Amino acid sequence: MSVHPDLVPILNKLQGVRNKSNGGFISFCPAHEDRTHRSLSVDWRDGKLLVKCFSGCSGEDILAIIRPTEPHETRPQSLRRKPDVEITKTVYPILGQDGAYVACHVREDGPEGKRYYWTVNGETHTLGGLQLVDLPLYRVEALRGLPRGQHVWLTEGEKAADALYAIGEYAVGTVTGASAIPSEESLRPLLLHFVTLWADNDAQGKQHMERIAARLVHLKAERPYMVVWAEAPEKGDAFDYLASGRDIADMAEESKVWETTHGERQPSLFR
Repeated sequence: MSVHPDLVPILNKLQGVRNKSNGGFISFCPAHEDRTHRSLSVDWRDGKLLVKCFSGCSGEDILAIIRPTEPHETRPQSLRRKPDVEITKTVYPILGQDGAYVACHVREDGPEGKRYYWTVNGETHTLGGLQLVDLPLYRVEALRGLPRGQHVWLTEGEKAADALYAIGEYAVGTVTGASAIPSEESLRPLLLHFVTLWADNDAQGKQHMERIAARLVHLKAERPYMVVWAEAPEKGDAFDYLASGRDIADMAEESKVWETTHGERQPSLFR
């Protein structure tokens, strides 16, 4: 689930943010003593910020507290938009399995390539003391209440997870980058389900998923499957696979179980 960029600094000023099942967010209202009911509804529709306090606070009072003084105050100085430079910004909210707002992972695509940074509590380029490996998996909140034994895809990153989610699949993504893997606690929501790991098609991506597979087995999860995409382009992922028009059912059938022998990792099952 992506969030409109102008909504990010507003969410960062609120406490107890959770996503709503029908879109948008709820939080504690900053205009009155609200620490139990999450009275405030926040949404962005048709270019407008919509706020409503179900305890009766006026929209003017709420906006006076939460509206940022600069519309793009979370943009890094080096990436501030220039008239002749087009930058596309995508914001991925990272929520706990209970739906609680944890942080935002921001991706900016421009002429010099893509850049990532984090925002937490209104501050950029910081996790506010949180450890990267302890962050929840992207979209893990969608697994809450899911019956045991469902099939879940695990991708490297948010964009690929969104692509699978858009076609009705259960999918979560790692947010650590390929050089690290999620902690045991972050992976625990997967233990009740059948998981297929989908790495980016490069050496780091494959090693990333191999390490996660070993950790899942260590946690006594059902042995995960690995995606096999023989014709994948360099760095190709689930987004690229679906964009090429291929059927996701074919990929599910071709994936292979990850194997170990005496605790030692076997050669990758990626072709």
